[in-house]
Amino acid sequence: MSLALLALGSALAWETDQLSARSTPLSDLTDKADAHLQAIIAQAIAATNEATGCQASPQEAHRILAREIHHRVGKPAAVEGRGWLRGRGYNEYGAWVEDQPEASWLHNDAHIYAELTLLRGPVLHIAGVCSTVLLAGQRVGVDKLDHFLGMGHAYWERSDFGRDLDQAVAWGTQTERQFYGMNTSLAFSFADLRANLDGYRFYAGLLGPEGVAAPDTDGCLVATQPFSWARWIDWRYDELLNPPVYTRSAARAVTERLEAEREVVCAIYAREREEIEALQARAFREPDDSVLGKAPPRTDPYRLDELCSAR
Repeated sequence: MSLALLALGSALAWETDQLSARSTPLSDLTDKADAHLQAIIAQAIAATNEATGCQASPQEAHRILAREIHHRVGKPAAVEGRGWLRGRGYNEYGAWVEDQPEASWLHNDAHIYAELTLLRGPVLHIAGVCSTVLLAGQRVGVDKLDHFLGMGHAYWERSDFGRDLDQAVAWGTQTERQFYGMNTSLAFSFADLRANLDGYRFYAGLLGPEGVAAPDTDGCLVATQPFSWARWIDWRYDELLNPPVYTRSAARAVTERLEAEREVVCAIYAREREEIEALQARAFREPDDSVLGKAPPRTDPYRLDELCSAR
């Protein structure tokens, strides 16, 4: 990602770090995050009814509602108090989450990319990482929420509104190899792609049996069940458990950082070793329907077993 990309406010090339501050307890943000997004959805439903006069077909109302939600969550936004560059790179909903006291931000280069110099990784060196929040019991980078709500809508459109999901997933995989991943933030993130696909499913199911709205007898959309992050988020959103593939430069920098913080990192590993090993093994072994097309071979970029056995 270039500095121009940051200035444009794209949230999609942010990286995250669920390892460095894993010992820090987080307050659960689920109820607040659900309520904030549900309020946005209510506004979008009202705007859809106003735009259609409650006369649109369900298919057209569905598309307009998806567009109205995305319009409200996807506008570029800045996080105040982080400086001109580090506060940018977010969408409206993600910036709101970043501003919550429950969000844990690794500032002052305290993250796993801290060894990246300006030459080796200009974006991560200058911009740092997004915060981690606790949602539905999982540690999640705020970038995953913007992927869900932003790229999820892009998938919905690129799939021809649900007619060709493979086309959207293949496009998303390609962007992760290029502009939104390895060419910018130096990582191919499987967790990003999972959030993209889940976001697509959210938009595709807006008026479905488990959706957030449905037409009433007058043709107007009405809210049905409230949005819940707990329905969507799982361990695959945690980049320690579902790790990315880094470029060589980023991989070297991450290794250097982990070695420098060996005592802290190995204490985390000792406490969570069973879960980390089991879920990473699942991530590497199980078929992944969020990836289609060329993707880098999966490896463990952290190698905590080797790092900590050498103590």
